[in-house]
Amino acid sequence: ATMKSPANVGALFFTALCQKSMGQDQHARTTYIKCLEIDPKSADALYNLGNIYAKRSPKLAVQYYHKPYR
Repeated sequence: ATMKSPANVGALFFTALCQKSMGQDQHARTTYIKCLEIDPKSADALYNLGNIYAKRSPKLAVQYYHKPYR
């Protein structure tokens, strides 16, 4: 199976969670984006990506927070 397989979204998501918990925000951001390439409406990935952006760009963070509701 490839990393773009829907079955791997969960694995990618948990990888991003681990990366974030270890302070690797840039790696986590990249991994959440990969999750969204497979499942663009993943509310969890969008929310967590918003949390990463909240520190640098609150306006961008809000866009990710609201995306699942559009």
